[in-house]
Amino acid sequence: MVGSGLVLAAVGLRVLRPISPKSLQAAAHRRSHGAAIVGAAAGVGLFTGLLANGGGFLLVPLYLIVPGIPMRSSSGTSLAVIAALSLPTLIAHWALGNID
Repeated sequence: MVGSGLVLAAVGLRVLRPISPKSLQAAAHRRSHGAAIVGAAAGVGLFTGLLANGGGFLLVPLYLIVPGIPMRSSSGTSLAVIAALSLPTLIAHWALGNID
């Protein structure tokens, strides 16, 4: 829980900082090179797997900071990703008989 709190505090401070033109240029460069996005997504997956918490609270800041997606699109994209990722979990629990 302490790790989650520290990450949330760091992400919150970063999101509160104003966006500079240099940051927008860097985001455009990262969007054109998928390695940064894949690496950041892998980091979110690792972090959420280690701490056993949902990745949604980190996905929106990830989309804001790494590729520079606007807030409304980041929230919608995060919801779509979470919905898509919940389907395999539902199927696995259903197949194992964990759902009444």
